[in-house]
Amino acid sequence: MTTHFTYNFVEKTIVGTKASINRANACKEPEYSELCAKMAEHPDFKVEIKVINTKKDKKTYSNLTIKKMEDYILLQNDTEKFKEFKTLQDLAKAMGAKYPICKKWFLSQYPE
Repeated sequence: MTTHFTYNFVEKTIVGTKASINRANACKEPEYSELCAKMAEHPDFKVEIKVINTKKDKKTYSNLTIKKMEDYILLQNDTEKFKEFKTLQDLAKAMGAKYPICKKWFLSQYPE
């Protein structure tokens, strides 16, 4: 059985994701029934949204695509690295993780 809400007995709270709480508020099953049952078991508990910890200094590459990586390698006039990158793409695609593997390789080759 999947549970959408958990107890925090120290804080006396019922914790759920924002999506689960919104579905329960809209009376959508199974979240609504589960939350009602948990609240009935512990009427003095409060419902809280789960806080997801994120790294503040995490560097993201939101506009970095495979195409942009290829274009950058071609701008460097490095045909050897371009062939290596194309081979890596085929291997990574077979592994089912094309973008993460290619991005890791690209950033190690071109840190700037």
